[in-house]
Amino acid sequence: MQPPPDRLLFARAWVAAEDAHGRTYGPKIVEAPPSEWRSMMASDPAFRSYGTLAYLIEFAHEALEDQPSVARELMTAVLEFVDDVTVPAETFGVWLRGQAWKEYANVLQVTGDLRRALTAATHAVALLDTQPTLLDSKAAAQLAMAQVLQELGESDVAIVIARQCADIFRDYGQSEYVGYARMTEASILFARKQFREAMAIFAEQAREAESSGNRLALARALLDTGECARELGDIPAARAFYSRALENFQGFNVATELPRTRWAYALTLVDDGRPRDAISQLFMVRAEYLRFGMNTDAALSALDVVRIKVALGEDIAHLASELVETFAKAGMTQNALEALAYLRERADANRVSEHTLNRLTTYFRELRLRPAALFVRPPEDEG
Repeated sequence: MQPPPDRLLFARAWVAAEDAHGRTYGPKIVEAPPSEWRSMMASDPAFRSYGTLAYLIEFAHEALEDQPSVARELMTAVLEFVDDVTVPAETFGVWLRGQAWKEYANVLQVTGDLRRALTAATHAVALLDTQPTLLDSKAAAQLAMAQVLQELGESDVAIVIARQCADIFRDYGQSEYVGYARMTEASILFARKQFREAMAIFAEQAREAESSGNRLALARALLDTGECARELGDIPAARAFYSRALENFQGFNVATELPRTRWAYALTLVDDGRPRDAISQLFMVRAEYLRFGMNTDAALSALDVVRIKVALGEDIAHLASELVETFAKAGMTQNALEALAYLRERADANRVSEHTLNRLTTYFRELRLRPAALFVRPPEDEG
């Protein structure tokens, strides 16, 4: 067998040295206050080297689950410096820029800025497409793009991309990413209301995760299997899947899945005639989302508390007033606070109806697509 060429030996040595460099200087960045990140990176080349930026991109990826707002701010800082990194070959620079834009797309998606997430993912794919040797990295960026497209309702395009990515990951022997692609495909099928087809994939992924001992992957697959069971009308099965998912999520810092699972589980408790238990779970959901800076999801879970209390015939004036105060302190945008102020006014007048709550829920869901969307009061309330 011929030894690798000198160029390959040099590349491996260079990457190893940069990795060590990143492990030295990357932690110094993330341990500093976010307000100092840009000045540190601008003042010293060691803080904006290939190795350091690669470390920060990986750190943001890991922080996505439990600190999404921190991950977003960190990736915003990285993108200011990623174009000017010194590398021995263009492939390294393209890979770094592609990774940065892909991770930026991920944090934008998780924090609810879907249109900008799609732009970032598309840019990552375009960058990585310039280097044929980065096909697997390009597929990872395409998978991120498919996930955003799914949330934007572009399911036909998204499912084709997800299936193509799965094939590429199989060719590269990347079984973990094959699982990600299959889960994305199933999520798209779920969004298309093809619940049985989606459930078959989720259940398959749950079995594979359980056999491999991957508790986090198992929890995610169980959550999604439960969602399918709920949509198919099997509430007891859904509750069992959610309960198992919650058990397996314990010990992991997951900013999105844990509260989402608890939220879904709470709604099955309502179906089971246990509204008080459901309210308790939903207050925990709200607290988790607020802790992660995910104010829109926190507001949506709070609206479900209001919905349950209204159904029970309880006065919700105090709760509605508390929501305005709590979310103002959490830094919710003024346009969103207007919607909560409207709820408070309706509650004070004892006029909160299912129509009112549906209108508010629709608005907060729209905020995920358009963070600057204004809340428009119903015509009958004008003047």
